[in-house]
Amino acid sequence: MGYNQKKVIIDKEITLIYPALVMNSEKICSYMADSWSADLLTIVIEYFLKMDIDKQYQIVTTPSKKASSLEKYLTKCMALSVKSSTSPFYRTYRMRMYKHRELIPDFDYSKMIGNVNPDDEDKWGEQLESLHSVIATLDFYDRYLIDEHYFKGQRIEDISNKTQIHQQQLSKDIKKALKKLKLKLQ
Repeated sequence: MGYNQKKVIIDKEITLIYPALVMNSEKICSYMADSWSADLLTIVIEYFLKMDIDKQYQIVTTPSKKASSLEKYLTKCMALSVKSSTSPFYRTYRMRMYKHRELIPDFDYSKMIGNVNPDDEDKWGEQLESLHSVIATLDFYDRYLIDEHYFKGQRIEDISNKTQIHQQQLSKDIKKALKKLKLKLQ
């Protein structure tokens, strides 16, 4: 059987099962179906169509009892794509959701953020000043680690390069310094 004949059979099968695939993608995406389901289905079908034609044909023509083997295959691919942190779908759509939170329009965040009136005292600034005074009571090494990592925003790798201390040890030392700081703040 030639390439064009196999392609016709594959395209016919995709067209036949497309409504079921739409429902499956909505079920897999559950509460995010409005945002993700169409994109998930598109990415999975695109991935399938980039496969070798013989592999596509083998998947389409494999006998199956309840649902078509292509529907089963693409549904499993969708389920894996949603869960796998290495899938193109996850990197393109889901990862953004975890890194960025949307603000709800017309919601009063002032109670959560701090002062309702911007002319009032800056209680966060006062707390930050008191934090600096408590940090000043720590020993030099702990003070240095907290200052470099949290206030100057240095990565552990950069601090390691400066101090010639292994990154694992620095990470442990920063955690210990934070525990000491929390004890002093209580």
